Amino acid sequence: MTILSVVLVHFDTALLGLLPEASQFVLLSRRIAFRMDLFFLLSGFLIAYVYVPPQGKLTWRKYGRFLAGRVIRLYPAYLATLLVLIAGVILARALGVRILETYPWSILPIRLALLQAWPFLSGGLLTWNYPTWFLSALFFGYMAVFPLLWTMARRLRGARRAWWWVFAPLMVWQALFCAPWLSEFHNLMRVSCDFIAGGALFALYSGESRFVAAMQRHMNKVVLAYVVFLLVLSTVGSEQGPRFINPLLAIATPCLLAGAMAESSLSARLLTIPPLMALGRVSYSLFLSHAVAQKILFILLPYTRYAQAPASTRCLVVAAHIAVVSSLAMALYHLVEVPVTALLRKRLLKVGTSDAANTGPGSALSSIPSSTG
Repeated sequence: MTILSVVLVHFDTALLGLLPEASQFVLLSRRIAFRMDLFFLLSGFLIAYVYVPPQGKLTWRKYGRFLAGRVIRLYPAYLATLLVLIAGVILARALGVRILETYPWSILPIRLALLQAWPFLSGGLLTWNYPTWFLSALFFGYMAVFPLLWTMARRLRGARRAWWWVFAPLMVWQALFCAPWLSEFHNLMRVSCDFIAGGALFALYSGESRFVAAMQRHMNKVVLAYVVFLLVLSTVGSEQGPRFINPLLAIATPCLLAGAMAESSLSARLLTIPPLMALGRVSYSLFLSHAVAQKILFILLPYTRYAQAPASTRCLVVAAHIAVVSSLAMALYHLVEVPVTALLRKRLLKVGTSDAANTGPGSALSSIPSSTG
């Protein structure tokens, strides 16, 4: 759902041009600023859940195997979308097709090395497949923050001060975000603070803390509170409202995730319905490919051409946009993400095919034993 919200905000201009009636929905998608904090925090929690055992120390071998597994899991699909985009740019220039954006070749080495979100290398952050800055920041979290997660998650398990490590990093990030002189470091500070908060949340969860139990009991109320704040975001006229509400929702995100860890509430059960589970399986491919689909649609089916068309035609164009985005994501998932990841894990990490074909963003969910729900 988090990745779907990212896709929607990137298509908000086209949606507004084709369906002006969705203006309030578009305004809400633009004003939600805590979506990436939610994803990074969830990633930190799941990485700790799957990879941090109750006992044992982190060795260089375990650390290297973890990083290799992450690269094998995430990089093939990323590389495939980048190569498709490169081929598309070359073809468009050869045919004289107008391209909206600039695609500097000098940025490609940084993109290939996944360094576009790192300090002083972010000059081309919004070029080529622009949403993948998040993947660059995520890999920084894997490399730099994972050893801290390993130590912290074990030491904080059952500790009374663990809740402080959940909320304090989120408050620190919100404070640092206001410092423009740290702008080059914002992406890495964000993923670091969110990863630490996610690891601490795992410590609370594994220690069966009263905080997690309380959030699970009151999950529906927490969700209702989020819905109310989101409605306020979509209706408030001033920009001061989002500047106050978004940090508040970001800091309160652990409450939402803690409640979702149990499927006893109606809200948590809704997250496991088949359509959302299917979307979760292809969500990483959807995230990687949607900006490429956006560029294809700008050339072949630009929304500006149909902005004054009848409502039925505009709805068909919206449906065509959804079909193209979905088809490209499914193709990437079935042709690259699943088979290539399975092959590399089997060959390089000696992991069985049943483990290699795991799915979902970061594949962490598929590694959770079925007995945990």
